[in-house]
Amino acid sequence: QREVLESVVEDDRVAEAVRVKEWMVLALNPHDNHGLRESLARQYLELGRVDDALRLAERYPRDMAPMQYTRALALFMAGRQADAAVALGQAKQDYPELFRMLVHANPRRPPLHAEHISVGGKDEAWYYREDHLALWQKSGALEWARAGKGRK
Repeated sequence: QREVLESVVEDDRVAEAVRVKEWMVLALNPHDNHGLRESLARQYLELGRVDDALRLAERYPRDMAPMQYTRALALFMAGRQADAAVALGQAKQDYPELFRMLVHANPRRPPLHAEHISVGGKDEAWYYREDHLALWQKSGALEWARAGKGRK
């Protein structure tokens, strides 16, 4: 019973966190200067809200690495493999380090700095992999990407 109760409480917290992020990104600050869109998109996918993740990604076309890769993942999860391949190809072209880190079986942890993240760098790729690897694995997108399906 305790595990069930803890699960419900956690689900409520996640749902509330998503509602707050939605308000902050979609209403309060549509330019998302706070950078919440990345975690919101990930949570959408974790909750199975693939269409919401796609709509969010469309608001920020040709965005930074995490959103480009998450968009490709969302397209894959939506069953749109041809579109996902194009999106992944573009993401690989713009941010190749993230792709290498994502598909590597056992990458080395790069030096991480608390003060900043290097855009397009190994540290950004590491953080994305830590936050998103389970989704890529669970959806089958990781094996798809490793098989070279994401081409421009």
